[in-house]
Formats: sequence, structure tokens, C-alpha cells
Amino acid sequence: MLQGQLVHLLDTAGLRHRRKVRSPVDIFSMARTIEAIERCDAALLVLDATIGVTRDDQRIATRVREIGRGLAILVNKWDTVRGVRADGLTETVHRQLSGVSFAPVIPVSAKTGFQVTQSLETILRIVQTMRQGIPESLWSPLLLRAWQRMPPGRFRGRAIHLQRAQWIPGRPTRLELVTRPVAWLPPAYQRYLLKQLYQLPRLAGIPIHLILRTSA
Repeated sequence: MLQGQLVHLLDTAGLRHRRKVRSPVDIFSMARTIEAIERCDAALLVLDATIGVTRDDQRIATRVREIGRGLAILVNKWDTVRGVRADGLTETVHRQLSGVSFAPVIPVSAKTGFQVTQSLETILRIVQTMRQGIPESLWSPLLLRAWQRMPPGRFRGRAIHLQRAQWIPGRPTRLELVTRPVAWLPPAYQRYLLKQLYQLPRLAGIPIHLILRTSA
């Protein structure tokens, strides 16, 4: 129980490259890991501070983001690290784990218990926000300012206009943008919009999936 809620934690193996998966045990472990990610509300990706980010870590982070589950990154064995400042940890991890800069990075120690409870409280907050959503008064002004400050490029010479937007809670959390004359935005512009939205601390750990639709 955490904050009066039942929390189910499931420990899984990593996600290895398919070329390295040969034995039946490896195949079973991979299948269980993928199934666990797809069934979970959010994932705690545990990194080893003495090793750093591995390719398995990158595969798990990518998978979690693609299917739209919440994510927090824990850097374990922090009690053994010397000469590394915690305030620069987030930037370092995000630089090595491309595509998941939305995820909070928390130094922890399973041995001493350092920030273990805080990490669970963080992931619980992520799950609650994904289920409940956030008020339009928080995200809409950020979206509109970002659009007005830097409108998207033209599509075949025609300007793209934002008609309306709708926040859709769930797994994944979606933001539906209705645009005209077509439902199209360059990938770089979509990343720009998401970066502006992630200025909201409440969205940390939530992979937002943009859905583009055209107005009728």
C-alpha cells in the first residue's frame, strides 16, 4: 500500500537485441518483459550508476514511450558514486537515453533506501495524472503561445491553422489537434510543441501522443 492505494510492482528482465536472444529462457524472459510493459500503467527503469546507460536500457525506454506508459528513470547504487553532482544527472541521462527527456531522473540506493519511497510516490503521481488528466487551463495556454510564437511550416504553400485541441487521459495519454486545411505537422514541429508542454512539472513522466485530425 502506498498513500492508501494498492501498488503492484513487477520486476522484469531487460530487452536484448533479437540477434542475441537464442535460448528458450531468453525468449521467455523477453516475452514476459514485453507483456509486463504493455500491461503496466507506468515503468520504473532502473539504471546501474556504476555502469551507465546500456542498449537494453535504451530499448526498454523506447518501448515504454512508444506504447504510451508512464516512465520514471531510477539511477541505482547512488551511494557508490563519487565525483558526480546530482543536479547534472538528469541532463546526462536524458542525453544518453534519446526520446525520453520527459521522464524524471531520480538517484536512489536500494541498499540504503535513499529516495526509494520518493521514487514510488513519483510513479504513483504519474499514474494518477495519466488517469485523471490535467485542467485545460494549464496546458492550453502553453500550446497556444507556442503555436503563435512559432507557427508550423506551410503545406503545399498553405498555412496550417489550429482549430481546437482536446486532452484525452489514459494509456497512452493523447493530445488531439484539429488542424486545417490538412491534418499534418512536421515531426520537428511536433517535438517543439511537446517540449513547450513539458514545461509543466505535472507532465513529467507522461509520454504524450499527438493525434492529428482535420476539421470537417
